[in-house]
Amino acid sequence: MPSFAFKRVPRQLVVVYVTAMSLLLASAPLRAQTAEPVYSVQAQAMSSALLVLGQQAGVSILVDQALVDDLQAPAVAAATTLREALDQLLADSPLQARIDGDVVVVTPRAVRQQEEAPTQPNAARLLPRIVVSAAGFEQNMFHAPASISVITPEDLEKRPITDVTDVIREIPGASLTNGEGRNVDISLRGMPAGYTLILIDGKRQNLTGIARKGNNNVKQSFLPPSSAIERIEVIRGPMSTIYGSDAMGGVINIITKKSADAWQGEITTDYLAQEESRFGDARGSSFFLNGPILGEKLGLQLAGRHQLREEDDVPRGEPRRTNRNLTGRIWINPSENQNIMIERSQEYFEMYAMVAGRSPGTLWNQDTRRNAWSVSHQGYWGFGNTSVAFQKEDARKGTIEADNWTLDAKAVLPWQGVGQHTTTVGAQLTSNEVNSWDITVVTGEVIDVIEQKNKAVFVEDEWQFKSNMALTAGVRFDNPDDFASHVSPRGYLVWDVTDKLILKSGVATGFIAPRADYVAPGLVTESEDTTSGVYSYTYANPDLEPETSINYEVSAIWQQDNGGYISLTVFQTDYKDKLSSFSYEVVDELAPYDQVGNLDPSGYCADAVGAYGCSWSERVNIDEAESRGIELISETPLFSGVALKTSYTFLQSEQQTGPNKGSPLSGSPKHKAVGTLDWTLNAKLSTWLSYSYRSRLRASNRPSPGCFDDDSCPSLSMVDLGGTVKVNDDLRFNLGVYNLLNRKWWDYDLRGSVEDGRRYYMRATYQF
Repeated sequence: MPSFAFKRVPRQLVVVYVTAMSLLLASAPLRAQTAEPVYSVQAQAMSSALLVLGQQAGVSILVDQALVDDLQAPAVAAATTLREALDQLLADSPLQARIDGDVVVVTPRAVRQQEEAPTQPNAARLLPRIVVSAAGFEQNMFHAPASISVITPEDLEKRPITDVTDVIREIPGASLTNGEGRNVDISLRGMPAGYTLILIDGKRQNLTGIARKGNNNVKQSFLPPSSAIERIEVIRGPMSTIYGSDAMGGVINIITKKSADAWQGEITTDYLAQEESRFGDARGSSFFLNGPILGEKLGLQLAGRHQLREEDDVPRGEPRRTNRNLTGRIWINPSENQNIMIERSQEYFEMYAMVAGRSPGTLWNQDTRRNAWSVSHQGYWGFGNTSVAFQKEDARKGTIEADNWTLDAKAVLPWQGVGQHTTTVGAQLTSNEVNSWDITVVTGEVIDVIEQKNKAVFVEDEWQFKSNMALTAGVRFDNPDDFASHVSPRGYLVWDVTDKLILKSGVATGFIAPRADYVAPGLVTESEDTTSGVYSYTYANPDLEPETSINYEVSAIWQQDNGGYISLTVFQTDYKDKLSSFSYEVVDELAPYDQVGNLDPSGYCADAVGAYGCSWSERVNIDEAESRGIELISETPLFSGVALKTSYTFLQSEQQTGPNKGSPLSGSPKHKAVGTLDWTLNAKLSTWLSYSYRSRLRASNRPSPGCFDDDSCPSLSMVDLGGTVKVNDDLRFNLGVYNLLNRKWWDYDLRGSVEDGRRYYMRATYQF
């Protein structure tokens, strides 16, 4: 197990602990006097309602799918027990339910008790395809007003993850692109890095002010241990109406496990060995503890993780990376219909390298530290559900310091009018402060802190005006500092054409106000490439305008009798005043000074000539840009224990005006295909085989080469193989071979990337 070098218990944790105990003691009399509802389900299709209730209660629902087709369920808003919730849900239906431990069996009311066995040949266990990110409340994934993918606990158990990029690799419409240095950026539907909002239980992890050039592998690395994760939801496409401007490309919501009623835990250790010694090995360990302190009133969660990746011994290879994080949570239940969660976390991420091309003994080092705490309240009332959360974080990356806070409040209100409505209303306040010693102000003005605030309110309503049709319409009002207020609407229609075919179509708008450091007059920021030592300078532009966009999408989902499905989505996004930057030619150390052109206005790159190189860029608006594509997904059980998952993505983006006219918006591939074959041999042994392909990558915003002697990187295909061995109920091993065929490419001399060769993976997990 790793040792976490945290010097002292944070003062905030002591404060929140004392507050928690005070609230707990104060709530004891209230809980003795009243029994409030604990289960709350919105009115919706019966199959979806049963899924939601099963998720809330932690049970599996067993039912013949034909029994629930075409049935509508009423809202459940005042149930204190699972039995009461089931009675309300099935009151006006021809169904009844029997609770058998952690399984609920639903049958026709006419069926006699002895016939209610869960072993009926036509019975099928409903899969927990429940999502909350698309509308702010629990829904069946297929009926959610968005294109969404779900990574289940079973997926996490088969293929353990170390950071968010492991989650993204096989998601349709998602790609990994080269960021600053050897960092990896996330792109959804061709959107540039930084347009993807990463959440943990609905709380932002985007580190505004720290990740200046996209994700930069920082926020992606602050991931809970996989044992603490319940599921991961990935929304492809804009979600600005609910989440704001940083969700223009999509949302990754990591949903963790709630407090347990009995102590449980998990310890893992893993090792990745490279076949070629020139590439660095990786190893890590993690732990997760979850249980009650005082019955149902007070719970505690502790999670920690340590990851180390050794440095590559090739030019432009991977630097040495160290990642540690530790999180503590206190769960308080003042009454049966309320819970309070108080969280404190610390994260540390370091990159360390002997920079290729420099004199022996010259080191490059950069570390990122993040401290965060939050308090949230969830309420389940007779009129609906409410949530309030406050999050505070301070972070430092190199010489950049950021201090951010967010206040979110939301209410989900079901009501009956002309049809069934579920209305979500909310408000958000954000504040971002950045203080950096690598900021230069050409005008001579002193800027100690760059600060930006935003106020926003939103309302969205799901209107089920027919038993097989639901319309979601919403609008968001943003009031950012230094820019005019803006209204962003969206609409989405879901139509159950038959019991198997679902059609979905929507239009969503987006809005992004330029960050304060993008528009500050005379401001220049400096950064250094993590592997080449090349310096770059970025010039702010006070004439920048906010970016707006309109996204259109149409989807068709065909549900198969065997539990599989096929989904086809066509989408297009049109941008106006797209925020971007224009980069000028890199000044290489081998180029004679008299042949170097395009030196930056203030002459910083002139000082770098003959050293390690320099580049510079300026912030610009692209008048018009476009992204369009197709996503095809299929999940099919082939025969007993064997299932096939495939996906194909076609993506084309183009800057239609500006200095980079004709270039794509990001380095995403035009074609991407993924296929995974899962085979469960028995209760103790399972295996999987995965194939992935991506077409060549084009450089997005610079005239210099993307990889080799042209503006593109070559195509690449990969085969991975892995399996899980369960020794007993407590111990399991994951084994794998990544890049089985040892496919790799690299370019040692030009601006490019290095792909790891064949490597072997092992993880041991012990549960108790």
